[in-house]
Amino acid sequence: MATYKITHIATGKVVNLYSLNTTAPVNNGDRLLLYNWENNNDQKWVATGYGPYVLLHSARDTSKVINRHSVNNNAHVWYYDGTGNPDGSPTETDRDSVINTESNSNGSRIKLVYRNLYLTKNAGDNYLSWAEKIEGD
Repeated sequence: MATYKITHIATGKVVNLYSLNTTAPVNNGDRLLLYNWENNNDQKWVATGYGPYVLLHSARDTSKVINRHSVNNNAHVWYYDGTGNPDGSPTETDRDSVINTESNSNGSRIKLVYRNLYLTKNAGDNYLSWAEKIEGD
C-alpha cells in the first residue's frame, strides 16, 4: 500500500492527524493540522480512486478519510465505508470527502469536488479547514 505525505508549501509542515496518543483508535471528527514531519502514520495518507477523483484515507486507520465538518468547515477525518446511494449519486460523506487536485504556479491544492472548497491553513493557528478559493491565489 503506497502512502503519501501532504506538505504545505508555505510552512514546510505536513498534514497531520491531531492525536495525543498515536496508538489510540482514530475517532470520527479528529482534527487535521500542520505539523513537523515525524514519519508516523498520523502523517501518511493512502489515495483510493473514486471515479476520476480520489479519497485520502488515514494510514493509521484506513476506514477514515479526510473530510469536512458540515457545520464549521473544519478539516477532520470521518468513517467511510464506500457504500453510495442506490441511484449512484454521491452521499453526504462523498460530498465532504471526494477530492481532486488543482495545480497552480506554487504547486497543487486539494479541492473538495462537490463543495468547491479548498484545504486551507487557518490564519491564527496550524489547524486546517475548508475554504473558498481566494481569487488570484
